[in-house]
Amino acid sequence: STKGGSDLGIVLTPQHITSLFCDIAEINLNSKILDTCAGTGGFLAAAWRSILYHSSYTNKQKDDFRRNNLYGIENNRRMYTILALNMFLNKDGKTHLYFDDCFNLSEQIKKTECNVGFINPPYSDELYSEISFIELMLDSLLPNSIGVAITSVNSVSNRTKKHNDVLDTKRRVLQKHSLIASIQMPNNLFYPKGTETVILVFRTGEKNITDIKFFIIELLKANKKHNFISKSTENVIWHRHILDSAQLVKFIDFSKSSLSDLGSGGGFPGLILALFNK
Repeated sequence: STKGGSDLGIVLTPQHITSLFCDIAEINLNSKILDTCAGTGGFLAAAWRSILYHSSYTNKQKDDFRRNNLYGIENNRRMYTILALNMFLNKDGKTHLYFDDCFNLSEQIKKTECNVGFINPPYSDELYSEISFIELMLDSLLPNSIGVAITSVNSVSNRTKKHNDVLDTKRRVLQKHSLIASIQMPNNLFYPKGTETVILVFRTGEKNITDIKFFIIELLKANKKHNFISKSTENVIWHRHILDSAQLVKFIDFSKSSLSDLGSGGGFPGLILALFNK
């Protein structure tokens, strides 16, 4: 779904995984689904089937859903042709499908006001990293939406060397959105390709709590080499350190004054107060 795509990067999502995504996002009549790397339409078709075969919904409700609640973008011409045909065979000829680079449509897709995002980003794109595709999908959703991605383990680890902006992009994602679950998938999921993959589940727009989660991860990592906090309190870090520091927020008016934390050590309470005040 981008001009830098490569045939080597086209890895189609198995049907049981597309169904799993729908279960994770709890697809219902109020769900408005966006797939910025639609491929052959696996995620969109799965979302539509979950509504189509639901016995509690009326035909009118189903018809309204198929006309207004499915959005997909694909830049590969052959893929787009299969995408349109797939949706037609699934009895949906009204899906909002776009043949374009998803990054070119970044502002337009935000106007769709989708609240569920699914994505299996290209694994070998020359221009954009996998995490960049995920960031675009998440940024395109309404606040408090669910975004689900399946991507290579390399794209979210320090092993990837292909793109230089991966670390900064991961930090931006975690600053803007909350990672609420990760699921390690079997190595043979995309057989015969041996790509290690992981499913990531995000809640969009939960900025402050995500910053603190990211801070905790980095603090515990650093604490293995430096004694920032006692080892005995690592398992109760939320109660012992985070909330203990955060209780001061209600006593400080940051709009009228600044705060200096002398001897902050591991960032308590100064850094926590700063995160809660963002």
